[in-house]
Amino acid sequence: MKYVLTAAQMQRADKETIDGYKVPALVLMERAALACVQCLEQRFSLRAPLVVCGHGNNGGDGFAIARILKERGCAPTVWFVGAEERSTQETKRQREMAEAYG
Repeated sequence: MKYVLTAAQMQRADKETIDGYKVPALVLMERAALACVQCLEQRFSLRAPLVVCGHGNNGGDGFAIARILKERGCAPTVWFVGAEERSTQETKRQREMAEAYG
């Protein structure tokens, strides 16, 4: 695997997009989740995928992925392996939305 950006570079890019271009973090999560689902759908049968989520923003991406998969007729299982009290606000919101979808 070849990395396009390091973690620090990606954090700077996200910060620039959020602060400089005023794109909310939740919008970035939605876009990342949608792109991930599209890639997964091209490569795998996704009847009952497992989505593992932590408490950081990548966990928020995971909750968004699970919700989108549910919207598309899959039956995802979500495992939350993070610490609830350490969840970012965006991850909490994505989790709430995913739970609302069942």
